[in-house]
Amino acid sequence: MESYSLLKDLVILLAVAVPVSFLFHRLKLPSIIGFLITGMIAGPHGAQLISRLEAVHGMAGIGVVLLLFTIGLEFSLGQLFSSGFRMFFIATAQITLTVGITAVASNWAGIPLHQGIFLGFLFALSSTAIVLKLLAERGEIDTPQGKLSVGILLYQDLCVIPMMLMIPVLSGGEPDPIQVFKQLATAAAAVAGLFLAARYLVPPLLKLVVRSRDLFLITALFLCLGTAYASSYLGLSLAFGAFIAGLVISESAYSHQILSDIVPFRDTFNAIFFISIGMLLDFTPLIRSWNLNLVLAMAVLLGKSLILITILLMTKHTVRISAIAAFSLSQVGEFSFLLAEQSRPLQLLPDHLYQLFLSSSVLTMLVTPLIILLSPQIALRIQHFFRIEERGGDAPRTELVDHLIIVGFGLNGKNLSRVVRDAGIPFLVIELSDQLVQEAMKQEMPVVFGDATRKEVLSTAGAKRARMAVVAISDVSATRRCVAVFRDLNPSGVILVRTRYVAEVDTLMALGANLVIPEEFETSIEIFARVLEQYGIPDHLINQQIQIVRSDSYGMLRGLSLTHERLMKMSELFLKSTIQQVVVTSDSPAKGKTVRELSLRKETGATILAVLRKEQAITNPDPDFLVEENDVLVLWGAHQQLAEATTRLTQRSGTE
Repeated sequence: MESYSLLKDLVILLAVAVPVSFLFHRLKLPSIIGFLITGMIAGPHGAQLISRLEAVHGMAGIGVVLLLFTIGLEFSLGQLFSSGFRMFFIATAQITLTVGITAVASNWAGIPLHQGIFLGFLFALSSTAIVLKLLAERGEIDTPQGKLSVGILLYQDLCVIPMMLMIPVLSGGEPDPIQVFKQLATAAAAVAGLFLAARYLVPPLLKLVVRSRDLFLITALFLCLGTAYASSYLGLSLAFGAFIAGLVISESAYSHQILSDIVPFRDTFNAIFFISIGMLLDFTPLIRSWNLNLVLAMAVLLGKSLILITILLMTKHTVRISAIAAFSLSQVGEFSFLLAEQSRPLQLLPDHLYQLFLSSSVLTMLVTPLIILLSPQIALRIQHFFRIEERGGDAPRTELVDHLIIVGFGLNGKNLSRVVRDAGIPFLVIELSDQLVQEAMKQEMPVVFGDATRKEVLSTAGAKRARMAVVAISDVSATRRCVAVFRDLNPSGVILVRTRYVAEVDTLMALGANLVIPEEFETSIEIFARVLEQYGIPDHLINQQIQIVRSDSYGMLRGLSLTHERLMKMSELFLKSTIQQVVVTSDSPAKGKTVRELSLRKETGATILAVLRKEQAITNPDPDFLVEENDVLVLWGAHQQLAEATTRLTQRSGTE
């Protein structure tokens, strides 16, 4: 009957989770919050729908193990080293300052030092799941602030491991440096043993079972759970061992397949983990101390933002990028819940502090979507309020006239720079990334470091005298402001914008852009052009189709209604497209045959209007006219007729 009781509890959890998660999805709020709310509703402090809390927490523990395992799979030592020392310094400084300030504030409030340090651990981490999801939805992963946020989150996730190792030490009272050293040394020895065992045993084992899908999945789960158990047996946490297993496998050729197989299990058990956390959240103190929870949540959001802004400004990031990244990472993360749950058996935090942490953390997560949405505007207001001027780079104010300004030295900016340089067109690049600026300088490209959303930077680049600006950056909000500022400086200049999303076309045109090229539609145009080419549609017909699609700012593909004038113009293009030229090659079946023998009109419906031979045009050739090599046949007919005729005339002899 116990198994049926557990099944009943799972059914109840899912029954509550489905409508709550659906509601949060419609409200465009993170699903994590929905799972927490589900736990609050079904838990012992809510409707008391669940009878076996221990079993639910046990399944939540499996979710934690799988989560750390997949984090290890997605993590790589190469990725860690490529992010550089600066990112390591930023994340370390942010965590250290957050822990230190939290510990001091907690001690001032009468909380013991070891508990204050642990609260600092909890508040220092940000939500990888929420931030990455929101950045991906907004298309800002590849923006400067997106890359900065992802890099900091990467190091924060890595810091979870030593934080876990510190939990037993902190639970014993005041931190003892000798005890900490012993714990870290034990962990290092255990990690070395696990790493070597996995390094030399895992690859041949995976190679042996890879041919069987079911056996491969079972083996992957065994490696994950087995390493976690071995880690626990050696005195470390289950989650730590799972992370080591994932990290080792990430360097193998099988990591991507294992990740795709494990993700469904991870997501399911992770949902149970967050639901179990929600079950621990008590409504009574939350309602009774709502003002304290609100003040603590605001303190966390503002405190983390100010700490990170200060560090980023010290590392020579611009004010706008620093502010946006800092606000995006101001919430409490899901790994904080993991640390708090790991500390429960050791009673590191008293219940009232634990409830205060849960309540305030959920509040910081709830407002994160709104904060990320408003962060660009807040960053600009900070600049204006303090009258902060972004530096325009080491290059002097340009005296170029009638030149091209290229905003962004990414892939599109690099290619465009090479082409216009070879063509002898005067141009200047504006780039915000130090690394890309150095790369441009090595290629001897004229480049200015600065934020193109700032009027001072565009003025330095000579925007008032430029003929044209090409904006090729991934940041949606920065693209909008750059277009607006350039148009204000130069009312007559041409602005071409590359954007990822079709929804931005109308907004950018309204701000002053002359041409907007959405990547989504250009990709679809390339696809249908290749398809038509494979089916033998003539090139000039394909090009005219592309012209029609690109007209009116891709209005046809965007579903906009077409005016009568536009429809007539399209009809005219189609009428003009009924002429096709075909060259008679040495292996063409038309070579050496008369017009009568070709029988094109009878077989395909297309008519030979003329034959171009050398410099002579022979119009309306008679049926006995003999076709020779290198003749150009001018055909007339409907699209499909021309396609069939072209196929017959270009098919090699002997293949019929």
